[in-house]
Amino acid sequence: MASIMIIDNNAAFRQVLKEYLGKKLNELAIDEAEGREEFWTKAEGHPPRIVLMDIRPAGENGLALAEEIKAKYPDTIIVILVTYDFPEYRKAALECGADHCLPKDSLGNSGLLGLIQSILKDQEAT
Repeated sequence: MASIMIIDNNAAFRQVLKEYLGKKLNELAIDEAEGREEFWTKAEGHPPRIVLMDIRPAGENGLALAEEIKAKYPDTIIVILVTYDFPEYRKAALECGADHCLPKDSLGNSGLLGLIQSILKDQEAT
């Protein structure tokens, strides 16, 4: 079973995203964490296949956390979610080891949902 971990300090956003993805991708196990500490507690022994994370979860540096996750779980796909889609955010996200950077408001088939479906399809092919 595939797994997704949502890391964001906004509980309402986590819940909306979890519900949305749960309806669209019902075969996935989806979990959530407010920040670094909760992520590491939940991920221990069960690394997620995909991490969807805020660039600043719980006031922390999401880019540094992305680097930590990639160092420990190199096969985990990391998608940095940003409120403002600035080119410098995308560049910084990719330089820290994230695989993708998307605006938080891009949930539909051509955005986050489409990206997750593509990632899962690629992972199944390998």
